[in-house]
Amino acid sequence: MESALGRITLCVLFATLVGLGLTLLFVLLTNFSPFLLKFVVIIGIGLAASFMSRRVLAARSPALRAATAAFASVIALAVLSPLTLGFVGLNLLRSYAIATPVDAAIQLLVAGLAVAAGQAAWAPSRRTVMVEPRDVADVTEVSVPAPPAARVRTTAPRSSSPAASAPSLLARARAGISRFFTPTPATRKLRSARPARKQAARGSGITLSAQERHVCPYCLEPVTKRDRRGVKICKVCKTWHHADCWEITGVCQVPHAFKN
Repeated sequence: MESALGRITLCVLFATLVGLGLTLLFVLLTNFSPFLLKFVVIIGIGLAASFMSRRVLAARSPALRAATAAFASVIALAVLSPLTLGFVGLNLLRSYAIATPVDAAIQLLVAGLAVAAGQAAWAPSRRTVMVEPRDVADVTEVSVPAPPAARVRTTAPRSSSPAASAPSLLARARAGISRFFTPTPATRKLRSARPARKQAARGSGITLSAQERHVCPYCLEPVTKRDRRGVKICKVCKTWHHADCWEITGVCQVPHAFKN
């Protein structure tokens, strides 16, 4: 069955067996119209032949599959003719008067339509190829040499005629003459910033004096040398406090180690 002929034979046998099985409908379904059951059998044979050809000849061409399905349908109809006394099938031996050429042509047309529908309905089976992933170390890198770069000629051809150098000499002469007629940009003198700084310092209103002023860090009021509230000076930071303010906390109000 591995050869093409064996696969075609398998299609013929399958279509014939399906046709023989469908003939049992005439016995089981006696209430139905025999004319309707006749075309049910023909359509079933065409679909079965088309299905089997698509399965066993999946690797073959579509034309071969369609031809195999049509051939299997014709053989199955020829086998059914003597079994149904010419009612279903092709009367190739002309043994039954009921089977007319028009009836045979109609049966072939219906079977052909069933084969065409089966070929268009079922897609061919596709084989899935599983590719095993490889590590990067297993892949061998093939270095493809780069094509040689085209050589570019960088040296300009020398001009042999004196006419080629004439434009450059003329341009130089024009540039030299235009220097005498081009006005030079006016330069601005930079003034020193010292007078401006002195003037800003004069208008700021800041004065320096030798007087010292003390403010109690607790009540934020001035502390004089002969204050009536008393004076307490911290031994660490030398900050002046009111004596009564010092008695409230017992320490200097300036953050330090409070070693008094």
